[in-house]
Amino acid sequence: MSKITSELIKDVLKAIHEHKDYTSNWHINLLEQDGVITLEGEVPSLEAKETVEKITTNQSGVTGVINNLDINRPDKDPISDLDIETELKNPPPQHISLGK
Repeated sequence: MSKITSELIKDVLKAIHEHKDYTSNWHINLLEQDGVITLEGEVPSLEAKETVEKITTNQSGVTGVINNLDINRPDKDPISDLDIETELKNPPPQHISLGK
């Protein structure tokens, strides 16, 4: 007998929240169709993404997992990733309109 969708999602979410590595910066949404769970949302690392997938895969009633989780590192400073020197050497093209 297969689990009802809401029961399966509830069981998977409970297992994720009870995992020792779970923190409040894991933002996960689940969708289910015929036992296949689609993971959506954001986690802080590749390790967390893989952990969530493994937890989900190991739940009774789950027949497959589609992992669409994004990695969002809260400690990463987006300003430090900008390459100002390259931007100054290679500015984006400017569009100039001539005529009427």
